[in-house]
Amino acid sequence: MKICLSDNGQFLRFAPLTLTRPIADLRTGIFTNTERWQRLVPQAQIFYKTESYLQEKFADIDYADITVNACVIPGVELVKEILDLPNNASLYWNNNWIATKGEKGTEIRHYHFEILMLSERWHMFSKNDLILKRDFELATKGRVSEPLSATNTVIGDPKHIFLEKGARVEAAVINVLDGPLYVGEHAEIMEGAMIRGGLALGAHAALKLGAKVYGASTLGPHCKVGGEINNV
Repeated sequence: MKICLSDNGQFLRFAPLTLTRPIADLRTGIFTNTERWQRLVPQAQIFYKTESYLQEKFADIDYADITVNACVIPGVELVKEILDLPNNASLYWNNNWIATKGEKGTEIRHYHFEILMLSERWHMFSKNDLILKRDFELATKGRVSEPLSATNTVIGDPKHIFLEKGARVEAAVINVLDGPLYVGEHAEIMEGAMIRGGLALGAHAALKLGAKVYGASTLGPHCKVGGEINNV
């Protein structure tokens, strides 16, 4: 299956972030939309419809089985609805185009449940809390976290903390009453950090000594962050 993630003409709404990448490659919550589709439809090949100068790195395709609005955050139910579309049908939500199966989209279908959509660049921040919580469920369902060191202080339910293989968290104060903590592979939270979730820490990222984090924040792979941050 070939899935094309389309900027849908919204490229400049997310500038300058999108000057070097398509909308589907922007990170909110834990994942980019590319990564979400790869998780939700593992057998799919992902392509992009974006600005021409980006297409050398982010390849387009002449024919896609499904073309999707890259501003939409996919979830399990929505992806099922899209995959179940008949050929040459388009799915809409509140007059917003969501996806087309085949080439023409001559038949119109409507989705009647709530959808998370980024229509302005500031939605990456204002909606990050909801997206992070949903990504946490997607990333952790049916899986077991690596053990959390006893040197940490946890406020809230420890099931809202998930450590990937090689993650290190020592002597931190972690409050997950309002949102989860996700720590990617070989990422590290150093001693003295104070975290109020939600927080997503990407693979090989580091939260430095004594850092303070207010949710909901996302730190991408290989980021190194210190000081005090709030909803970044």
